[in-house]
Amino acid sequence: MHIAISIVSHAQSSLVKTLLASMDAHVTSKEHNVTIIVTENTTLSNEFYCKYPMVQIRNLSRKGFGANHNSAFEYLDPDFFLIVNPDIEFTEPFNLDVLIKEMEASKIDITSPIILDKDGSLEDYKRSDLTVKNLLKRKVLKITDTKFDWYAGMFLIVNGRIFRKLGGFDTRFFMYVEDCDFCNRALQIGCKLEDVTVTFVKHDARRESRKIFSKHLFWHIQSLLKYWLKKIVGPNVTK
Repeated sequence: MHIAISIVSHAQSSLVKTLLASMDAHVTSKEHNVTIIVTENTTLSNEFYCKYPMVQIRNLSRKGFGANHNSAFEYLDPDFFLIVNPDIEFTEPFNLDVLIKEMEASKIDITSPIILDKDGSLEDYKRSDLTVKNLLKRKVLKITDTKFDWYAGMFLIVNGRIFRKLGGFDTRFFMYVEDCDFCNRALQIGCKLEDVTVTFVKHDARRESRKIFSKHLFWHIQSLLKYWLKKIVGPNVTK
């Protein structure tokens, strides 16, 4: 089978190089063909290297999270699709052969490794639906919900058949909430979201959307409003 690993960079070459070096050290597969596709959203010319075959794309103009990963999927059309943020780092053995076997045996469609922050604490990579009530509980009351509806897009592992069936990410979301929307749509058609691996990876989060008056905060709020409107009006809500 063909496994594609998609990395999207926004002038983040140093992070991408660290990620690729960690993949060289820890990611293994003897049974599948693995291709890494790196999409750069600037005209910067960076050459990246890894032990696996690589495709490098430079966009003439910036695209959002969903549009970039959709394009990567369309380019390679893999059986399994790994969406990995450039601020992820592999810190221990990550056997893709075992991962795929476990996903197939348990009929799991979407999963994620266990994600730790740079200090070694557990990230909130599994979250409940982005309702106003749940956001207030998580952000204001600091209550951790034991129920989870979606995996954060910092690291997603998706069966290619499901990604294709869902039409990929909804590109009306530019950079935030498309992961929640994707998982929500997957649940609606009966997909199984569940942990399958006890492998840990490190996430050195940028947290750009937490900066007051930043464009990332604007994009985040805009995406939340679109998501709530989509819930009310339906999938045909316009941009």
